[in-house]
Amino acid sequence: MLVLRTLLFLAPFLSFPPLHKVWIVTCHWDFESFSIQRIWDVETFHGALSLAVHSNELPGFQTFLKSINPSWAKRDGFIQNFWEQAFSCSLKVSSAQEDMEMCTGTEKLDSIPVTLFETSMTGHSYNVYNAVYSVAHALYASYIFRSRHRRMDVEKHLKFLNVQPWQLHHFLRSITFNNNAGDTVCFDENRELKADFDVTNWVTFPNGSFVRVKVGRLDPWAPPGKELSLNTDQIVWHRTFNQVVPLSVCSESCHPGYTRKKKEGEKFCCYDCAQCPEGTISQQKGKIPNV
Repeated sequence: MLVLRTLLFLAPFLSFPPLHKVWIVTCHWDFESFSIQRIWDVETFHGALSLAVHSNELPGFQTFLKSINPSWAKRDGFIQNFWEQAFSCSLKVSSAQEDMEMCTGTEKLDSIPVTLFETSMTGHSYNVYNAVYSVAHALYASYIFRSRHRRMDVEKHLKFLNVQPWQLHHFLRSITFNNNAGDTVCFDENRELKADFDVTNWVTFPNGSFVRVKVGRLDPWAPPGKELSLNTDQIVWHRTFNQVVPLSVCSESCHPGYTRKKKEGEKFCCYDCAQCPEGTISQQKGKIPNV
């Protein structure tokens, strides 16, 4: 995303034509920016659709975000670096940062552009949250198991064997619990997390902000034919499409009695319409003829 935003920013200077496209974003991508990109236009991504690991708002998460303070930097160096880059200020007086203002410590995270920092619970953050609790449940299960096989040392003090990471695999694959958001966390027979995906629609605004709107869901464990559900009425398309669903083909659908004929040298979505061969018929628009 960082590289793509840079290329789109340079496109006008390189005489590239406008990219009026609907971006389809995989779940491995997320909206990220460098500090210098905070004022760059994000209108290109208006109407984009993305697959994101299902997430839910956790009770107390927003309260936690509001409580974060740069004084935590004494225990966490990441917060110091993040705070200085996000607010363009310095927490320390040094010769290399004399031209920067000092951080007051009262800066608010919700004042940062969403392109730099999202305050909502994203799929990545939700995965980390569930992973931590999964390991905690596995450790507890391991503790209960080992407490039944404990041994006493000479001074009659309880002594437990050290737990190696690989020893938690057995407990991880068998745990099932509900997290604080009410979602069930469990693993399938292949020891993979049973998770579905949210289909989100990116809606941008003139001030450079954007929101993700959930418009559907992809559930691999749903009955056949029911895996993907979309609320098309909620989808906002790019402004160049005038709120009309964009076409995925460059040719009109063939009428009944006609069939598709591939155009040589053209993309597969481009075709001519020819009459059905003798002995065949097509009764529906855009269908291949049947005998």
